[in-house]
Amino acid sequence: MQYKKFSALVIIGALIAALSATTAFADYKTKLTLTLSGGSAVSNPTYDETYTLTVPESLRITTTGWNAMDSMTVKYSGSNAGFNTAKKLVVTATSANSFKLVADGVSSTISYFLATAQNDTSGKTSFTFTAAQITAGAEQTLGVNVGTFDGASNGTYTDEITYTVAIQDVSTTTTTTVTWTGSDITTDSDNPFTKDGVTLAADEIDNATVFAPATFTTTLGNFTKIEVTASGLDNLSGDGWSVANGTATWTGTASNSVSFEGSSTGSSITGISTIVFTIAQ
Repeated sequence: MQYKKFSALVIIGALIAALSATTAFADYKTKLTLTLSGGSAVSNPTYDETYTLTVPESLRITTTGWNAMDSMTVKYSGSNAGFNTAKKLVVTATSANSFKLVADGVSSTISYFLATAQNDTSGKTSFTFTAAQITAGAEQTLGVNVGTFDGASNGTYTDEITYTVAIQDVSTTTTTTVTWTGSDITTDSDNPFTKDGVTLAADEIDNATVFAPATFTTTLGNFTKIEVTASGLDNLSGDGWSVANGTATWTGTASNSVSFEGSSTGSSITGISTIVFTIAQ
């Protein structure tokens, strides 16, 4: 007999006793009756980690500022109940030229950042999709925000974005380290300046020097630590910051935005060697 889950269960028990008139022995019997109706078998749903991710194939840039491109999409492509509910999908975008457009034989570059909306003011390079989103099918708007190319030399400027996918436990915290060097912050640097998912907006940015007030922001998660190594840090101050032996360290409450101040007579940071950002997602 195949047993199934049922909405109604009736057990009928009848005791039938008969005592023979010609013998002292008797048989005592119990008749059991089970009636099943109105139900069907329900098993625990089965999940897997099968998905299809689609990213934009190419984009021809036509203007400074916002240039929309095809969306990033992800959907469940298995044959079970859906994507594993204990997992999430994390997509990280990197660039061959650190999010700069370059042309053969041309020294100048054109900065840009990957964004999800026209009014985004900083780049986004990490995208997380939950199991529910994947099972239902999810779409993420994408575009690039391109800096000015006034005065740039003639040429065909290109870059290539790579999307790396990781399946992680829902409870997993991913730690990312982003490192800037003094050579990243030049006299040609944009303000705000963005590299590898971290943006610096300051009163002025020039030749490995940052004039306060200034703020670091990130689209990768929350800063848990920032270490600035530079020749001049005497004027740097702010919540969570400490300065010792040529290094300014921030270890405040985890946040996607960290600010610092300076004195009224000078910059906050001069002669930058490295800035190392530790970011948790």
